Amino acid sequence: MLLIVSNKDDLAADFMITRLEELSLDYFRLDSEDAVSLNYSVNCDSSGSDVVLRGEARGFSRAQVGAVWYRRAIYPVGLEGIADDFKRFAAQELRHLLEGLLPETDDVIWVNPIGATERAERKVRQLVLAPLYGLQIPPTIISGDSNELRAFAKHHRRIICKPISQGLVATRSQWSSVHTWEVMADDLAEIAACGFPTLLQELVPKGVDIRLTLIGDRAFPVAIETEPGADIDWRSSRNQLVYRPCSLPEIVIDNCKKFLAALGLVYGAFDFVQSPEGELFFLEVNPAGEWAWLELQLGLPLRDAFIHLFNMRQADR
Repeated sequence: MLLIVSNKDDLAADFMITRLEELSLDYFRLDSEDAVSLNYSVNCDSSGSDVVLRGEARGFSRAQVGAVWYRRAIYPVGLEGIADDFKRFAAQELRHLLEGLLPETDDVIWVNPIGATERAERKVRQLVLAPLYGLQIPPTIISGDSNELRAFAKHHRRIICKPISQGLVATRSQWSSVHTWEVMADDLAEIAACGFPTLLQELVPKGVDIRLTLIGDRAFPVAIETEPGADIDWRSSRNQLVYRPCSLPEIVIDNCKKFLAALGLVYGAFDFVQSPEGELFFLEVNPAGEWAWLELQLGLPLRDAFIHLFNMRQADR
């Protein structure tokens, strides 16, 4: 059985499930929104343990799980029956319980492991490690010192600013994303004045963006072409993009595989920018990056590559 850990707005999980059902492959989807309504039984002593988790329609024992697809972290919601002062504690208790129930024996395949995913999401760590595995990065500074930021900007003709984290901003009314943008003189004055850690990079003149999706040993490089004058960050202008399969030098793909292994991952969505002269610069790798739209747009067999990685076989449900 494949255990999918996600939440209800995960369209990639929906897309994968359609393929699993086409192939009659067994799965259980654990969404954060359902965590509070699950029934669970945990019995353990020195001789071993027995773990059973059951949702509204069906359940499973931990021994049935052959692979875990860790798409999204578990953040329980719907704790209306809990006093406000204790909701945070109750959600943490439930999260720790459910994460503790997930099977982590040597015979269970994780895509990707929880701890490795959380560590790999640190962009600073990626920037430090990437050159050790043959990946070229743009000149970068991360500092809260206004003088250092101004000196960096003066030394490089054009610079960009990007979030150090995932860039998600939550308010009471909505979620939004902070994308990469080119920094002008007025922007830099405001950024430098705040004294907060800021990531600046030299802007690489864009020939084309490249998304390399690595699923186990399989590599799917795709060129992403933007219209002239489009935003620097292609993710903020999806409806103006053209996708096409492309090739990358084998040494680049091999280096990415080694880098991914060093991060403890078996799946990663790599983002590169290629200059007009053909130089390739690593930007980041997302251990839970989106991919479904590439299969829909280009017909790439990404779901089947995941299923192969999960080592799934047909089973009666």
